Amino acid sequence: ENKHIDFLTPSHPLIRQLFIFAKSLINSENMSRVAARIFDTHKEGMIFNYYLKFRDKKGRIVSEFLHPVFIYKNGSVSDNTQDDELLLFSSKKGNISQFKETIYSYKDKFESFKELSLEALRKRVQSIEEKITAENIALIDSELNELDEWKKSVKEHYLDVYDQRQMTLDFDIDELKFRKRQYKRKMDELEIRVRQKQKRIEDAKTITLDEPLLLTAAVVLPKENSHA
Repeated sequence: ENKHIDFLTPSHPLIRQLFIFAKSLINSENMSRVAARIFDTHKEGMIFNYYLKFRDKKGRIVSEFLHPVFIYKNGSVSDNTQDDELLLFSSKKGNISQFKETIYSYKDKFESFKELSLEALRKRVQSIEEKITAENIALIDSELNELDEWKKSVKEHYLDVYDQRQMTLDFDIDELKFRKRQYKRKMDELEIRVRQKQKRIEDAKTITLDEPLLLTAAVVLPKENSHA
């Protein structure tokens, strides 16, 4: 009803409830809620789409995204994450009625294919974690460099003022004491921020994955076999 809403984040309560609802459908025993779609591909099989959420040592969310895993009709698992992501968004409109027997054949394969997708996901997680960790550390390192430059700038500013006052003999002892206290306070504040950033780097080195949430699964029907 709110026309001003542009988007909802995955952490929004409504989206979370939809995730839970989708999971309950996917985990049904009879696979009746699993989609069947014609895709722009030559491959046939099933694609499982997981919602992944990673946290650091403090429990803060550092990354969350969708991750698909494709299983070929013979039970072999795709080893190309990029291809799986492209496949996920390549479904086409088409009449799937001609594939009824093919679709039905996946009913008995669903549970075993789901386990294969989870096993593949667990193997991929390590490289995913390494990538996220590297990106987070690079970002925090950049912030640390900015803080270091700021510290130098603050130090140079106060030292320049002090030197100029002394050179002109135009200074007051109380004023210089005040400026020294001001300078020390600024430097202490910056040191605290630096230590906080350094601690964040340590926290970012250890990230954990929440239980993967299976959002959707679909039987992948190749476009080349469709006559619709």
